[in-house]
Amino acid sequence: MIVSWNELQRTCQKAFRGLGVPAGADDDGSFAVLWLEARGFDALTPLEAALSALELAVPRPLQVARSEDGVDVLDAGGQPAVSVASDAIDFAVARAVESAARADVLLTGVEGAILVAGALAQRPGSGRCSRVEWRDGERQFKLDLASDGACRLSLASFDRERLRPGLGHQSVRIVIDGPDGSRWMECGPCWRIEADEAELDRRATQSVTRGIDVPDTLWKHLLVFAKRTLVPATHASRERGAGGGEYND
Repeated sequence: MIVSWNELQRTCQKAFRGLGVPAGADDDGSFAVLWLEARGFDALTPLEAALSALELAVPRPLQVARSEDGVDVLDAGGQPAVSVASDAIDFAVARAVESAARADVLLTGVEGAILVAGALAQRPGSGRCSRVEWRDGERQFKLDLASDGACRLSLASFDRERLRPGLGHQSVRIVIDGPDGSRWMECGPCWRIEADEAELDRRATQSVTRGIDVPDTLWKHLLVFAKRTLVPATHASRERGAGGGEYND
C-alpha cells in the first residue's frame, strides 16, 4: 500500500513506543526510516527485522567494549539500530567535544546499521563534520554531513585492503570531526560520490508526491504495535480524560 511521509513517520514512532524504545530514540528511529526510504534506500527490511527483535527483547544500554588506536568500540549486543543509534551518535559527539578533535567510533553487533545513517541525517548544522560508514553486501556506503549541514552519499566497491577493520554487516563506523575541521571530510580515491545534496533532495521531493510503498504485512505489524500506546476505551478512562475521537496522536 502507498503511505504518505507523515503517516509512515508517525506510525513508526508510535510502534517503537509501543515496543519500549526509549524516548527520543523513537523519534530518531522513525525519522531514520523516513529519511532513507524517501531517498531510495531500503529501510523497510531492517525496520521489519527491528520490530521482530524489539518484540522479543527490551532495549538495553550500549556497552563500551574497548578503546584502541584512538577508536572507541561500542557493542550493541545484536540490538536493532533503531534502539541504539541515538546513544551511539551522542557518544561520538561527546568524545569529539571532550577531546576537541576527531572522534572515531565503531558500533558493533547492531542489526540494520543503515538506520544509523538516517538517524545522523537529522542532526545538521552543528558546526562539525560527521560521517557514517556501513557495508551492504559487496558495497560500502558513506554518508557525509558537512559542517553547514549539507549532505552527500558516497559509494565504494568492497575491497578488503581498504575496508575499515571490524566493519562488517553488523557494524557501522561513526566519525565526528572537531570544530576546526574542514567543511567536508576527505573522500579518498576508492570512493565516488553517488548522490550530492541536490540529488538527495530531488529523490525526497519525488517521494512526497508518490508516497512510500509499504508491504501490507509490515503495515499491519506497525499498526498492531502502535495500538499499544492507546489506553482501553472504558468508562473510567474517559472520565479521566482519555480519548480524542479520531485524533489519538
